[in-house]
Amino acid sequence: MQCPKCSKENPEDSKFCNECAAPLKDIEINSDQETFHSKGERKHATVLFSDLSGYTAMTEQMDPEDVKNLMEDIFEKAGKIVEKYQGTVDSIFGDEILVLFGVPKAHED
Repeated sequence: MQCPKCSKENPEDSKFCNECAAPLKDIEINSDQETFHSKGERKHATVLFSDLSGYTAMTEQMDPEDVKNLMEDIFEKAGKIVEKYQGTVDSIFGDEILVLFGVPKAHED
């Protein structure tokens, strides 16, 4: 079965493309916007949640402006690493970062 999105050949019993994870059955394609709508979509994804150990104790001893600058530096560097591995920063809150890999585009690794 050929994927309508990337044209990769897949086994006939596949529900999703082995290359791009697009659904192979029950899909509607809007070619103007290149979007796919389906009854659902299954993907392999990784969710990474990270927060800083000792953040509260550290910030109690620091000037708020220094904390802000430190966190901006940390999240800027983290964002570059996430981008390098084609992830998506979903949210940043305080000392926490939530990152998605494989969403919206699935990767085999």
